[in-house]
Amino acid sequence: MTPPQQVQISTSKSPTDNDLANYARAYIGAYLSAVRQENPDHIPKFAQEHPYAVEVCLMPNQCFVMLFEKSENSSISVTKQDWEYVNGRVMSGLSYLVTVYPHEGFHLKDASYRGKRDAVRDIRVFENSDLVDATRQLERLLTELADVSKWNKNPINMAELAMTKLGAIKHEVMRAGPSVDFMSMVEGLKNYKSAPDAPPFDPTVVEMIATVEKDFKDLGDVVEKSKTQDARIEELQMSLKSELEDFKAAVDKKMAKGLAVVLTTADRKIDKAVGTLAQDLNQKSSEISAFIAQKQQEPEVEVDLEPLESKISTLSEEIVELKRESESWDKRQIDLTPLESKIDGLSKEIIIMKHDNELRDKRQVDLTPLEPKIEGLSAEITAVVEQLDRFQALMVDQLRSDIVRLGEKAKSLEDYLIATTSARKVVNKR
Repeated sequence: MTPPQQVQISTSKSPTDNDLANYARAYIGAYLSAVRQENPDHIPKFAQEHPYAVEVCLMPNQCFVMLFEKSENSSISVTKQDWEYVNGRVMSGLSYLVTVYPHEGFHLKDASYRGKRDAVRDIRVFENSDLVDATRQLERLLTELADVSKWNKNPINMAELAMTKLGAIKHEVMRAGPSVDFMSMVEGLKNYKSAPDAPPFDPTVVEMIATVEKDFKDLGDVVEKSKTQDARIEELQMSLKSELEDFKAAVDKKMAKGLAVVLTTADRKIDKAVGTLAQDLNQKSSEISAFIAQKQQEPEVEVDLEPLESKISTLSEEIVELKRESESWDKRQIDLTPLESKIDGLSKEIIIMKHDNELRDKRQVDLTPLEPKIEGLSAEITAVVEQLDRFQALMVDQLRSDIVRLGEKAKSLEDYLIATTSARKVVNKR
């Protein structure tokens, strides 16, 4: 069955002879390197029969074929051939064949990939084929045939046994056969259809395409610059973010430190104020407790106000009488000392009464009805004292005038006595 036709999607420039020769060298090197890395029990045929005389044939549809033929010396040649030449070479017998399509590429990396892939494929195919079992049976048979003692005992039986085992090995080898059909590979390469040649372009179209290409290139430059700017912006953002985090950490550290100092100071002040307030409260509480305890211990005082009221009435009567007596006194025969002593005694008695009144207030005695009488007595005593002061001043002035007048009279009397004495002396002399 002929493989389906393949169509090349996009055209590329044709490989040069040097490209094809380098491709063949790279392929062989990659293949042998892969076999050494895999290190299989049975080395593929391509690696066993190396070196090769390689002919790289470039075909009309831009495909190329590598024809490998065992040789004592390695050589590579590049030619342009047709399909009949390649079919003839395949029919004449080849050691190995590789077909390469245009879309697979002709560069060194493509050759290295293809060589490694084909080596792994050949190793896996050989390990899974019947040829492996036939080889192992042949190895055991050769071991048995090397035992001379068995041949000496019964040579006919040993020969029949060996023929039987060789027949089975021959059948397995024939069944294994070659795993690759070179003719079908060439046929598939031949059926590959390359893209038709493009018609010649209009110069305006070429110019337009060149302009579009230039615009795309400029756009690519803009995109690259944009990517660079984005990278710079991101880097700047990361830097600013890092600096901002460091600044925040420093500010938080300073704020925490300052807040700790402020809180410590505030705590000290609060503790001091609370201590003072607690001390004051404790003192006040103690005073209140003591006052309450004292009040609870003090007996209730019963005050009899009748003696006080009678005493105040008596003082009022005495003051009124004192006023009447002061109005009838003879200004020339008044001895003010008893009156002043009496007034001082009344004042002291009233002060004592006021003090007693204050003490009674402290003992929760209501003396409000007596306060007007006491205040009235104080006012009357003050008025009497003022009147007496005025009377004393008037009496002093009167005494002074009387003394001056008596002095004048005494002087005139003395003058009279002197004159009388002088007249008597004159009379006596006569």
